[in-house]
Amino acid sequence: MKKSTCLAVVLLLTMASIMMLPLRYVKADYGSNILYVGGSGPGNYTGIQAAIDNASDGDTIFVFSGIYYENITIKKSIRVVGENLTSTVIDSFGKGDPVVLVISTSDVEVTNFTIQNSSGEEWDEDVLKICNSSFVTISNNIIKNGPTNIYLENVHDSRIIKNHVLDSFNAILVKKSSYN
Repeated sequence: MKKSTCLAVVLLLTMASIMMLPLRYVKADYGSNILYVGGSGPGNYTGIQAAIDNASDGDTIFVFSGIYYENITIKKSIRVVGENLTSTVIDSFGKGDPVVLVISTSDVEVTNFTIQNSSGEEWDEDVLKICNSSFVTISNNIIKNGPTNIYLENVHDSRIIKNHVLDSFNAILVKKSSYN
């Protein structure tokens, strides 16, 4: 009798634990496109921002190795993938806005880049700024040379994993964010 009661309690606790796990809605990826930046193919974009501006939610932007001197703003649910971690570089040095990469939407992935050289000198002039977003993944990047390299504000359920964060006053600054 004690064994069956104990087994029932363990089973009940296991079921209750499983039911408490967070669930995430995953959108189906129907009809997404791959846009190319750099390289020599027909229709390839010369700049990352131009490809982002022409992308739709769910698209992937593949960036060939090279140094791209620009500031990037992502306001669409897309993937941006560099060809090689050390040779695919986003560099804003001297290009206006002191923030190199801004993400202000959900369901974004940025991977395989060196992101560097915020042209600002203030603590909030970041290399990578993510605001008002969720389900953002920043992985396998080198992020360097800014007063603050990664700044998150009001960001939830996101992952910043396997990145190298170098040469900054503040490596990562997080405000009003949770479950990251």
